[in-house]
Amino acid sequence: MQVENLKAWLANIGMTLKDFCEIIDCDKKYLSKIMNGHRNAGHRLAKDIREATAGVITLKTRVRKKDQEKDQEQQQ
Repeated sequence: MQVENLKAWLANIGMTLKDFCEIIDCDKKYLSKIMNGHRNAGHRLAKDIREATAGVITLKTRVRKKDQEKDQEQQQ
């Protein structure tokens, strides 16, 4: 599912963003930026959201620096 669907999912189950953030231990402003496409989620947050939504919501994650370095080494 797309990031935008997290908004719809929360509305569908009648949960506020604030309540969801408390469940996944995330700052409300940060999650709002992710939901609006201004940021990509980190791997831990994406995993927490996937688990809290029973796999319904899957977010795009940012590339880890060490993974990026490995890719650069392999390209050389």
